[in-house]
Amino acid sequence: RRQRQMCIRDRYFLVASCFGAGGATVTCITVMGLIPYSTYSFPAIDMGMMLEAVLLALALADQLSRIRQEKSAAEALSLIDPLTGLNNRRAFSKTYMSNKVPAFKPQRAMSIILIDIDNFKLINDLHGHNTGDDVLVEIARVLKNSTRDGDFLARWGGEEFIVCLPGTPTTNAVPIAERYRKEITKICVEAADAQVLKLSASLGCLLYTSDAAD
Repeated sequence: RRQRQMCIRDRYFLVASCFGAGGATVTCITVMGLIPYSTYSFPAIDMGMMLEAVLLALALADQLSRIRQEKSAAEALSLIDPLTGLNNRRAFSKTYMSNKVPAFKPQRAMSIILIDIDNFKLINDLHGHNTGDDVLVEIARVLKNSTRDGDFLARWGGEEFIVCLPGTPTTNAVPIAERYRKEITKICVEAADAQVLKLSASLGCLLYTSDAAD
């Protein structure tokens, strides 16, 4: 794709150069008397330079547009955990620690659920890191399928995940955390040695208010 973009940009420059050089050539041979003087042949250099400038401006605008798109794509990728495809810790900080989201409006609270996979280090030690990665991917899938619209799920780091529930008091968050816990216990992951692993997790809920963000 990048090669195709470079090819299009090179064509802009080639055509622009042709207009500039062509216009200059027509004017020169007109002055030399090789072709008859006319209102088009003599000022051809001016028209050629004008068309060259227009095409170069279009090429520059196209290049700047592509740079902005690539920058936006890179920024989006920097907020995603590459293993699980979930938001990462940076995305959480950017979204919920900026005091710009509805959760931090006055008199409004947000519950946070912290999820820590049990015995994850032991899984890595006994079955290898590839199996550990499989565990994280499967847990991420289950958590994503169980998360409500409007809630924010992220991988906090290592074997830890975080779920933010805007406008939700802890009395309502605790049953949601229990649902997460039960869904995790249903997961079965086959290790490299063909052993089937049953998973569990420890979860905690806390209330996060606008005052806590100051």
